Amino acid sequence: MSKGGCIALEAAGTGITALSAQAVIRALLGQESESLRSVLAWAPGGLSGRLALLVCIGLAGAASGARAHTRLLHGSRTGR
Repeated sequence: MSKGGCIALEAAGTGITALSAQAVIRALLGQESESLRSVLAWAPGGLSGRLALLVCIGLAGAASGARAHTRLLHGSRTGR
């Protein structure tokens, strides 16, 4: 992956993590939030199911951002 691709993936992962963390906090504090209820209405399990989904999305964003950051710092190990 090129340097620009790593930077873009790192930025996207950071943004996804920040937005999902904000959504989890909003869901915990304001359980009557219409925006979360309408977007995640398909998730089973009610509030706990929606929170679990948001946490998984945040972890996936953090993992992709961390992977891109590591590749950017240490370079590609593919030998190219």
